[in-house]
This record gives sequence, structure tokens and C-alpha cells, in this order.
Amino acid sequence: MAFDLADHLYFETWTDPQSGVDSFLLEERVAPLQKGLYYATPSIGGNGQWLWFYGGFPPSRQWMLAAVSLDPARPDIRLFPAAAASGNPLLIPEGDAAYVPVHDGICLQPIHGKITEVLRMPKEILQNRHLFQLVTDLTRSADGKHFVLDSRIGSRWLISLAEIATGTVTPLRWFSRCHHHAMFSPIDPDLILVGQGPWHDPVTGDKGEMDIRMWLMDTAMKRYEPVLPDLWFNHNCMSCHEWWAPDGMVCWCDYNEGVYECDLSQRTKQLVWSHPLCHAHCDPTKRYYCGDENPYHRTPERPCRVLFFDRQTGQEIAIASNMALPPLSPDAWRSYHLDPHPHFSADGEYVVYTTTVRGNVDVAVTPVRGILSKLRSP
Repeated sequence: MAFDLADHLYFETWTDPQSGVDSFLLEERVAPLQKGLYYATPSIGGNGQWLWFYGGFPPSRQWMLAAVSLDPARPDIRLFPAAAASGNPLLIPEGDAAYVPVHDGICLQPIHGKITEVLRMPKEILQNRHLFQLVTDLTRSADGKHFVLDSRIGSRWLISLAEIATGTVTPLRWFSRCHHHAMFSPIDPDLILVGQGPWHDPVTGDKGEMDIRMWLMDTAMKRYEPVLPDLWFNHNCMSCHEWWAPDGMVCWCDYNEGVYECDLSQRTKQLVWSHPLCHAHCDPTKRYYCGDENPYHRTPERPCRVLFFDRQTGQEIAIASNMALPPLSPDAWRSYHLDPHPHFSADGEYVVYTTTVRGNVDVAVTPVRGILSKLRSP
């Protein structure tokens, strides 16, 4: 369901001066900083009524979960202080509640009602070691039974299974280098995509580098292998920021080349969108893509842009053609992770992203039908 946000009391229409695409910026505030969720999990699910987002209160670096009704006839906005997210949440299929990582546990925060605990990392696994993070992107197995956790504990990383019904956490494998952004396949309940990443030793400050970014493993621990073994980060590729397409293909951004997808049955890659990008996402049909360009090194001469791409026609258009630096110091900007992170709603009706076009940090919603009307106009 796509609502007409032009009539919504809580949203303000912003039109990109170059493309003419309309976005709707959440004007009603429950926090000084408001940003969309990470691109790996949708900010809008179910029937499209609720937009979930983060609220931030500088100088605190903690993000709290919030939600706003997109129905103009029923405007409602809520901040959930108890849902202080320590990782990226996951909406339930109906879209009116979210599983949210809170320190060492997973909780369920409904729109209406109190937050409840679902599971907690056992002390027997932690063994008095410091838990830096329980999970990066919370995803659920295709059969709905498990979460996969990619926890940083002490000096190592642990990939584990968490049974939702019982709260039982089962370790799969410990790693001595950074393994994060673990995500369940949308079609295979046993298959997991894991990203290697750079890290800093918490004692010495020394930096550890990744070599191959994308890995596959399964819940039986019979597989641990690169998605493509010939992709060496910062050597022959800049592959990063991966996600699962709904059909089970692995997609990712190459910072220099654009969006790729890989058919795991053939282990072949295809360049889908030839445009240097940082983060990207596809709609449920894989016809439409959105992405952000140059969020890390933006300047007035090289602005950050949010783009939309029609794979079938090869047409591209800017959703936001020039986003200034956020009104924060560079260190704070990186700490708050204020990249646009554009992504589609679960039904593909909207693109959600974080914007700075008004001189603040805001969450924006762009109806896809509005983008297509500009894209296809002569």
C-alpha cells in the first residue's frame, strides 16, 4: 500500500532541483537526529503503514528505535527509549513490531505495547569477556526458526545460531579476524552470507585488514568458502556492502565499478549497474535499484548523491543530487554512521534514505511511482 505523503501532517515535500523527483522528509521530530535503518533490512514492512527509523541525541552515540505512521488519516509518531539499538533491527512480516538487538539480547518492540525479551547471549559463552556487539544485521532464517548472530566477544568474533522459540544460542564457529554482517539466505534456511571487514585491536589499536570480503557458510558447518575466490579486496576489486536478493542471488557494490550479482549455482558474476557506488539495494523484482554515491569523501565539488536505476531500460535518475556534509564534526559524522543507506520498502513501493539537504539529519521517503514518472518522462 502506498500512501499519499503530500497530505501527511508530519512530512514535508522536498523536490530535487536537478531531477524534479519528490521526496518526503519527516518533519515531525522525536529526536535531534533522525535517520533510516540500514540498507540490509527494510524500514517499511507489512502493509506499508509504519516507517521505522532511528532517533539520536548528541552527544550520546546511542540510537533509539522510533516509528511513524505513513497513513495521513492516522498520523502517529513514537520513540521507544527502551529499544536502544546495538545492531540493526528486523521488522516482523506484518511491519508493526521489530526485533531489536539491545546490548547482549534480542527484544521485540511492538508499536502498541511493551518491549519484551526474546533471548540473551548466555554467560557460558561470554565467560566474562567484553561483548563489543551482539549482531550487525539481524536476519531470520527462511523457515523462520533462527536468527544468525555475528558477535564480537573479547578478541574474537563468533557466528552462532539463536533459536527464536526457545532463546537457545548455539555457537557455530569462532574467528580471530572480523566476520560481521552475517545474513541468512531468503530461500535456504541453512545458508549464511558473511562479510569480512577491517578492524582495530581494542588494546593496541593496530588495524587488521580483510582479504576476501564475501563468504558463505552453513548451519551444519560443512561449508566455509568465498562467494568468489578470485575477488581480492583492494587488489583486483573493491567489493563490499553485500546483500541477498529475494531470489537468493548475492548482490554487492564494487566501489569503483558498480552493482554486481552472483548466481550461486553457477558461481558467475554479472555487472548489473555500471556506476561507482558505496551502498545499494534492489526492489523485490530486481528490476529497480537504488544506491548512494560518494558518501565517504563528499565535498562541494564532489557531492554525495542518491540514485535510482531501471535495470530493464538502463535509465538512471537522481533522487537527491547534492547532499551536503552533516552538521557534525567528521569524527562524529562517522561515529553516527550517517551515510544515506538507500533501500526499498519490503513491498518495493518506497525508497527510504537518510538525507542532509535541509542542513539537519533527516529520514526521507520517496515513492517509487513518483520516481518512475520522472524517469519515463520525455
